[in-house]
Amino acid sequence: MAGIPVPAEPAHAQFTVKGSKFIAAVIPVSDEEEAKAQLTAIRKKYHDATHNCYAWRIHSISEKASDDGEPSGSAGKPILQVLKGSDLTNALVIVTRYFGGTKLGIGGLVRAYSEAASMALRETKVVTLYPLLVLSCAVSFQESQSVYQAVSRFPDVKISGEEYDGNGAIFSLRMKEKNLEPFREQLQEYLNREPGLVVVEEILDQI
Repeated sequence: MAGIPVPAEPAHAQFTVKGSKFIAAVIPVSDEEEAKAQLTAIRKKYHDATHNCYAWRIHSISEKASDDGEPSGSAGKPILQVLKGSDLTNALVIVTRYFGGTKLGIGGLVRAYSEAASMALRETKVVTLYPLLVLSCAVSFQESQSVYQAVSRFPDVKISGEEYDGNGAIFSLRMKEKNLEPFREQLQEYLNREPGLVVVEEILDQI
């Protein structure tokens, strides 16, 4: 599976058109509950704003947009279209508007909300996440070196943790699914036995 681009940290931008101030933010979120909590925080911060319109994409399957009182289709949908065009996921884009006294019309609102979202997205630092397997591997003290040797053969396989007890070592490993069988075979060759790799969980993370 290809990598998934996500925002690394919040980003902000703002501009003014015909007296109305538009303040845009891109916020990393991992699920809908976090997105709702971030929305609540923004609404509290800009409690005196005229509108807080937003869109989010989460795991490329959950999408939502809100006009927050603006004419239907003039704010949330344009923000979502800009967000989708960026290919970012796990992202909330919220554009706060302070009305400046001059109506912009539906076309003007679409342009303004689209531009605000685009400006904030251009300021966004992006990282790429990959579906990774987290595995556990138990070996004796003497076999620990074999794990290091096998890992050194695979640039995308990482040791994320080591624990030692009276029986030996337990390694925590992270890798792409495509590396699982080749790594298992390599480790088996070094150990001269079945390595007993156990998949603990699947995560999204940087390699």
